[in-house]
Amino acid sequence: MTPTAEQQAILNGFETIRNNIKVLALAGTGKTSTLLELVASHPKTNFLYLAFNRAIKEEVESKVKARGIRNLRVATQNGFCLEHAKSAGCKCRNIRGYMSVKDTCNRLGLTGNDRYLAYPAFQIMTRFMISADSEMTMKHIDRELEDRFEMQVRRFSKNAQESKILIEIDKRKKSSLNIARRLFDSFDFSSDIMLHDVYVKLVQLHHDKISIAEDVVLLDEAQDINPVFADIASKIDARMIAVGDSNQAIYQFRGAQDFLKDMPAEATFTLTQSFRFTPEIADKTNLLLEHM
Repeated sequence: MTPTAEQQAILNGFETIRNNIKVLALAGTGKTSTLLELVASHPKTNFLYLAFNRAIKEEVESKVKARGIRNLRVATQNGFCLEHAKSAGCKCRNIRGYMSVKDTCNRLGLTGNDRYLAYPAFQIMTRFMISADSEMTMKHIDRELEDRFEMQVRRFSKNAQESKILIEIDKRKKSSLNIARRLFDSFDFSSDIMLHDVYVKLVQLHHDKISIAEDVVLLDEAQDINPVFADIASKIDARMIAVGDSNQAIYQFRGAQDFLKDMPAEATFTLTQSFRFTPEIADKTNLLLEHM
């Protein structure tokens, strides 16, 4: 690989900068190639590449294998958290992404009207688990759930006084929150059933500092990290290079936040030269965008 001026600046900066680094990389600018070149040029330094998902992990691993790189370990964010959950005692093999209403009711022994609050309770717990918060509160009831409660109450209380309607809505919110707390508290590292979001949250709550064997963490797609993993990443006891593009943030609807904006760093570099298209195509595209 012959580095561009921007890529070379990152490689040079790694030599002189001892703390965290941010890399703002536009689409198609060779961020993975840059990071792998950095790893290959420092064979005595151990790196951990935290990939956003399994597809990216497998893509990076194939490139690592092709280049014969031996000082880089690749893991997904969830895989990294699962490693630390296991080190804290998690041995569960029944790990799911979701718990049904029926399973929630059976797990907590919900009866009567509480059974109808199992679904909103799970939604509340989910919002809590992707947050960086240490306690589940009313703020984890989003607007959609509030509207759902209001619609249900008003449908069956058409002739009721407004004050009574508001009291009933508040009652359902508090009851759902209480069930959500009970559901989350029913899990720990020794649980026979586990959810992916649960072990990630347990790792976040369990650790004040996270020690790893590697010297440097390469955090990919940092613009789309949710708050709970952002907090976990901030606790890792290693130097970090966070890479991403705020313009490509697409998961805010799932609670993601732009880790690049909040991460403290000694230096910030950019990658802007795209290898996906020529300058001529870029010029034509810009003309089209201006027209639109």
